[in-house]
Amino acid sequence: MVGPAFKGACKRIDFFDSQPNVAASRVYSLDKPLPARKPEAPKPPPVIPVPFKPSSPGKGTLGKYPEYKEDPYEAKEKAERDSQKTNRPAVTWKPVHGPKSLPTRSIAFTKTL
Repeated sequence: MVGPAFKGACKRIDFFDSQPNVAASRVYSLDKPLPARKPEAPKPPPVIPVPFKPSSPGKGTLGKYPEYKEDPYEAKEKAERDSQKTNRPAVTWKPVHGPKSLPTRSIAFTKTL
């Protein structure tokens, strides 16, 4: 047998002047029914006397595309990268061997007055 549906153990508190089973105040409800909607008259389709004709054709949009030009900045960057590769030293980084710091003596061994 399946148990009852979940029911909260806390007491239900009604705020303001709430309606039963509705989470809104009675202030926002309608006391009287709305009037019947008036039927709308069907609108006739708009009449277009003549079709659209542009006054003059566009200028400059139907010409040939310009020829491709190599970007000088890109070529300059590529040459600079190539020169850096050739002038690069053989070893870029070499780690330092040995301890990085010296051990510190404890303050228990120091004479303090």
